[in-house]
Amino acid sequence: MPKSATIKKPRSTTETDAKIGRRIRMRRLELGMSQTDLANAVGVTFQQIQKYEKGTNGIRGSRLAAIAVALQVDLPFLFAAKDAAPDDAIVDKFITSPEGVRMAKAFAQIPDSTRATLVRLTESLARDLGR
Repeated sequence: MPKSATIKKPRSTTETDAKIGRRIRMRRLELGMSQTDLANAVGVTFQQIQKYEKGTNGIRGSRLAAIAVALQVDLPFLFAAKDAAPDDAIVDKFITSPEGVRMAKAFAQIPDSTRATLVRLTESLARDLGR
């Protein structure tokens, strides 16, 4: 079969791509940056940023470096730890939601003594509503 007639397999993404995408989304939300703002900063469409954040598309090294600059982080920040704890998925889900980012920012401003009370209240609500 001639070389031009060969069919290329589409590249597939990995869990690492998904983790990097979640870290990008987390940092973007933390900065209050829209997908369009980030897309404009790195020269892609907002749809491409959506695909990166969902882990649908992998990110080339040069583009990843540009994203890190736009998000004002060092490149290693975008890589999740290999030995992540099982609870990291829960934390990722929380911190990558707009509500999670808002809650984390507000929570950080509350005195330590009140934080413990809020944690107990939240745990109680979760148990009661989870029934």
